[in-house]
Amino acid sequence: MADSLTYIAIWGQLLPIVALLFVRRPTPPALWLTGAALGLMFVQDTFMLIVAGTGINNLWLTHAALPLTTGLIVWSFSFWQVSKLARDAVRIAVAIYVVVWLVVSLAVEDFQQFSRFTAPLQALLVLSVAGYTLVTSFRGTDTPLRAPWFWVSLGWALYFGIVVVHDPISQLLLNAGQMEYLRTSYYVKAGFGVLSLLLLTGGVLCGRSRPTFGGSFSQPPAPSRFSSSPS
Repeated sequence: MADSLTYIAIWGQLLPIVALLFVRRPTPPALWLTGAALGLMFVQDTFMLIVAGTGINNLWLTHAALPLTTGLIVWSFSFWQVSKLARDAVRIAVAIYVVVWLVVSLAVEDFQQFSRFTAPLQALLVLSVAGYTLVTSFRGTDTPLRAPWFWVSLGWALYFGIVVVHDPISQLLLNAGQMEYLRTSYYVKAGFGVLSLLLLTGGVLCGRSRPTFGGSFSQPPAPSRFSSSPS
């Protein structure tokens, strides 16, 4: 049962991507980036399972994927900001994170262990941006339940809220040799991961609705290389 839950959590990352393919309206960039992040996470988790099956340490994969997943997720939120200043700040935060990840990874991180700094920083960054998006976007709509940003923000907030707690605990369990408890922690994470994926899928399906300012993808006019069509 527990192993099945882990596989459901991994393959469930494809659910929002499949939903994207059935959104009949032109899909805005924010959701394409969300789908790309989930696709990358699926590839990462699948490869980690394969590597783990050989008995080789696979934690280096989590380190290597951090700048890409962080960039895709945080940049997607920039399209849901209600002001150009906030949008630019979110995008600058991506560049700052990548630089910090590079410096910290080379200086202090151990790629054979759970990340001590860059993964928690990723989680805090996504949590902050998702929370800010929820608070500010609520002021511009009377129907948040029909807004993609609402469900996507909740989904990522739940996922990375668990990551903030899970990874440090997992490292402690690994150091103590408590492998059974370590596996249990992953099953708990997988369970919350499935719930977060359902929330993200709900956000994608909201893309079927006609966009309205503050309640979906539309934003005040501003130059953006993504504003014309998704890539």
